[in-house]
Amino acid sequence: MKHNHNNARSAGLQLKPVGFEFTHPTTTTVCVAGTFNDWHPATKAMHPSGNGHWRAACKLLLLCLFFTGACARGGPIVIGYTNCLAVTNYSQSLMNQIGQLNWFFAHASVGDCMVAGIASLHGRNTNYYQLKSVPEDGIPPATTQTGVIYEYMRGNPGWQAKFDSFQTYVTNGWRFPMVNMAMNKLCFIDPTASLSYYLNSMLVLESAYPETVFVYTTMPLTTTNSSWDNYLNYNNYLRNVYNDGLRAWVRTNNRVLFDIADIEAHDTNGTLCTFTYSNRVCQQQCASYSSDGGHPNAPYAEQMLATGFYALAGTLFTVDRDGDGVSDGQELIAGTIPTDSRSVFKFTTYTTVTPGAFVLQWNSNSNRFYTLQRGTLIAPVSYTNLLVAAPATPPMNTYTDLPPKNGPFFYRVSVQQ
Repeated sequence: MKHNHNNARSAGLQLKPVGFEFTHPTTTTVCVAGTFNDWHPATKAMHPSGNGHWRAACKLLLLCLFFTGACARGGPIVIGYTNCLAVTNYSQSLMNQIGQLNWFFAHASVGDCMVAGIASLHGRNTNYYQLKSVPEDGIPPATTQTGVIYEYMRGNPGWQAKFDSFQTYVTNGWRFPMVNMAMNKLCFIDPTASLSYYLNSMLVLESAYPETVFVYTTMPLTTTNSSWDNYLNYNNYLRNVYNDGLRAWVRTNNRVLFDIADIEAHDTNGTLCTFTYSNRVCQQQCASYSSDGGHPNAPYAEQMLATGFYALAGTLFTVDRDGDGVSDGQELIAGTIPTDSRSVFKFTTYTTVTPGAFVLQWNSNSNRFYTLQRGTLIAPVSYTNLLVAAPATPPMNTYTDLPPKNGPFFYRVSVQQ
């Protein structure tokens, strides 16, 4: 998407040299260029203030948006079996981006199967499947790393205690800026769980911590010959009622869903495993996936569930739910809110402090690092590093530059976790 700047120049307007970038050490640069005092991607031409040297350095700026791929606008994110199959066709570039995110995952024994799948995939191809799991508890460490699923095997209290304890873990710090995503999973022993209680609990967290993506999950299923259920079909029927209600709510309210049950309910050929109860066609875990009828502990099932983490993170890099021109995944790295178009990574102010010297400021967030560059606008384009991987100083990072007089120049800032 390119904007013609000729009309602005012919009208005598001069543009402010500002660049925004979302970059990762191993991925293609994603750049947004705009003006100091516009919400991006607005790029309205403005008369610059300041002295004549600043004006001379601002004679030309191409207003443009560069993306590694088109982003879908709005809508829910639902990750099921079909999405997991697609992961093997992801580009290395997308897998590198996925490796820049991190998670908190509270679970019990089915979660152990999912974590085993993460380890299996990573061991098979560490360069492609970059996510690793690290065992943790309900309180985060002092620092966290990218590419890690921090998993807490919290056991199996009652369903309500699982929801309540997850709120406690998040309040303890398992959220932005320590992790990008937080996920809490019920077990198949919770068929009577209240969906409304779950939704209300998650809504409270989303309201309090909007920079974090809270991932909803369906309830795991059992096989029809499970040794875990006294009322096999009835309990799976209850799980299906819960899951179908959750799926409908997520789609209506544009949330993010990791559909564990849908993954469990497709066999190695992609055939849906079902049964009928009270005239309702219900999903069940495929019999070949479990040695005990409950835990999806067959290697194929574990790895397929693990690919759900990649499918979900990969989708975040291809959607833009708030329509601000930046994908949800890039917003998580920048520390902005993926569902609020007013929350953007941008230069906020500039100030002339002495003739030819300028103070640049941009909004910053904890656990992020910033690289600031000055670029030439005359070919061949070259960049001078002013800051490299500078730590955040929330809420603003500040830098004073005294550029040479052989402009014009522009500035760009990039962020990584």
